[in-house]
Amino acid sequence: MECNCLLRAKHQNRLAGIIGLDLSRNAIAGPWISKGPDMPDLARRMLVAAERLAAQYGMTRVRVHPAPDAEEFFAAKGYRHEAGKPGRGKAATEMTRSIIRRTTRFGRMVREVNEPLGIPANYGVHHKMPLQAEAKILSSIGKDIFDRKQKMFPAAASAWRRMVRRAKSDEVIIQPVSAFRSVDYQAGLVRKKLEQEFSMEKILAVSAAPGFSEHHTGRAIDVTTPGYPVLEEEFEKSVAFEWLCDNAAQFNFHLSFPKNNIHNIAYEPWHWCWRDHK
Repeated sequence: MECNCLLRAKHQNRLAGIIGLDLSRNAIAGPWISKGPDMPDLARRMLVAAERLAAQYGMTRVRVHPAPDAEEFFAAKGYRHEAGKPGRGKAATEMTRSIIRRTTRFGRMVREVNEPLGIPANYGVHHKMPLQAEAKILSSIGKDIFDRKQKMFPAAASAWRRMVRRAKSDEVIIQPVSAFRSVDYQAGLVRKKLEQEFSMEKILAVSAAPGFSEHHTGRAIDVTTPGYPVLEEEFEKSVAFEWLCDNAAQFNFHLSFPKNNIHNIAYEPWHWCWRDHK
């Protein structure tokens, strides 16, 4: 099975277990657990972690293809053979389980927002994008080019200010366009485009669905520089973009949607996200 996400467990600073998540098949692979008397509960905890991660992508049911000697373990955790598909050995065995109870309050809210908009329930799986919870604490970064107040997660805001100062010392100007956006704000953007008769397919090709946008976390920011159109690919030709490619990682900012990205989101040279590497 090809896994899109891998969870690793350590015991006494050594790799003790691995479990995978295959988004294309709504399936869990593993877990693989090293032998040892100190880890009788590790497989259960890893399975719970994988189910919670699956729920973050919007899954409501997952499947596994366990080895024959692992079927008893999964059965004890609530996995059942589908009707008409009894286990017949390693290749044929498939067991499934509902993970609706793993859905967070935020996940349920996002589903309630997106359903009336016509956004598919499997959006997160299809785009390989987990839910992005809204930041609870935000710090001002000043005004954007449209004279609107912008905010970011405090650590991201601090990194942003340092990065802008460094760029300025190199005679490069980086300007904010949009930072924190709530789920409701993102939903409003989708509604506006629907009113303009854009198809949902085109909308989701250029904008993350409400609940899945990195802007909710306060860690993402859209940027521009003087002399270039806002939120257009032409930004990649700017000195500012070149500077960001060479220097942004020093401040923990990374380009989220490069060309041909795995999320099936249009190339966005202006969208950068701060990631805590601690």
